[in-house]
Amino acid sequence: MKALNHEITIMRAANHPKCIGLIEVIEDKQAVHLVEELASGGELFDRIVALGRFTEKDAVFLVHQVFDGIAYLHSIDIVHRDLKPENLLMVGRDESDPSYMQIKIADFGLSAMKANAKSDEEWSKEMREFCGTQDYLAPEVFKIAALGKKAGNLQYDAKVDVWSVGVIYYIMLCGYPPFYSEDNDMLKMIQQIMHAKFKFHSPKWDSVSSDSKDFIMKCLTVDTSKRPSAAECMKDPLFANNHVFSEQALDVKDDLREFLSKRRKKVLGAVKAIARMETIANFKFFRDPKDPTQREAERLFRTIDSLGNSNGFLELYEVILYIQEYMQHMFYKKNSMGDNVVDEKKLKDFASNLRNLVDTNKDGAISLEEFVQGFVTWKHFIEEQEKAS
Repeated sequence: MKALNHEITIMRAANHPKCIGLIEVIEDKQAVHLVEELASGGELFDRIVALGRFTEKDAVFLVHQVFDGIAYLHSIDIVHRDLKPENLLMVGRDESDPSYMQIKIADFGLSAMKANAKSDEEWSKEMREFCGTQDYLAPEVFKIAALGKKAGNLQYDAKVDVWSVGVIYYIMLCGYPPFYSEDNDMLKMIQQIMHAKFKFHSPKWDSVSSDSKDFIMKCLTVDTSKRPSAAECMKDPLFANNHVFSEQALDVKDDLREFLSKRRKKVLGAVKAIARMETIANFKFFRDPKDPTQREAERLFRTIDSLGNSNGFLELYEVILYIQEYMQHMFYKKNSMGDNVVDEKKLKDFASNLRNLVDTNKDGAISLEEFVQGFVTWKHFIEEQEKAS
């Protein structure tokens, strides 16, 4: 209920044409219902695919609206922290509707608002939390999380939203993300993000203006002192009234369709995985605090958590890094065929399954109960692998 009240407070404060408005809050015996402003046009990327043609001028028009919204949020000390295409909604449904190309920022569930913090210390703590969607997270968010207690008073700020919109704008202009790994290696992708390693590939980017490329590079600047604020972005030459763009349609639709397809398959896979959680390998999970395997999982959870920020939750990459560094002996164990019982792929599968199978509330963090369930299931899977070999 606390989290819901937090979101309601933020939505009421975010009174801006580019933010989804909260019309009414209705509470009954079953639930609390939020009546929000209607945005019937669907998600941003679906609209781009649906358009007959999509130009750089269209992309600039859309991203300017996003910056208009977040510049306002930042001016009242609200940081969205989860800007991604799914949270950018189109207002109008029909091309004849004047609001067809109007956009709204939605989903303030992970947002932080300074006025809600009881003290500067509490606000600083919020600005050290690891939250958001990995592909759009700024490098300083990963850095603070990786440092854990060593981060001290280090914290991020509203410029994390600028980075996220920079990633979104990049995808809008080419149809694929700036940071990715062909083999879905999450750690490789994080390294790319940490060093802002991305390219403007030819011929895809040849028709895109240098102003758009420069703007993306500014948004995706690792050094936050050099990354512009949202208000500064609004004054960028890209948004000058006299700017002339090429009328050539961008070659984005096929890549964007593939991008959307992969994202939806991933979501669908997670839903299916949750549905079969209790019957993986004919195994049913029952919570028993006296069970030695579950107690082992509890100890492991607390060990990993103590190395991080000790907030009672684990992030996916924290689990991977810990196992790689402190449980290397697992990788040397061989089966009768001479193959590793646990290898790099199985480790990543475990970490991914942990997120997809047991993070059932999809809050982006793994609780003790979720970790125990995932650990016991994975250990059972490894035992079955050993028996089979």
